[in-house]
Amino acid sequence: MKEEGIVVYTVGFQIPNYSTQRQTLVQCASSENYYFFPYNGEELGTAFRSAGQALAYAQGSARFSN
Repeated sequence: MKEEGIVVYTVGFQIPNYSTQRQTLVQCASSENYYFFPYNGEELGTAFRSAGQALAYAQGSARFSN
């Protein structure tokens, strides 16, 4: 997807440092500004607000997928 110009955000809730899961999410994200590793609800909210603000700025080119 990244090669096609699609921006990829990743969020890993309570993912331990140096874990395989964390490395996978880092590799999937478009850049270091596009992955988040929150450990509590407040940090999780901040991660989604940050991604949402960036998507709102991009407006017409943004699509959500799960």
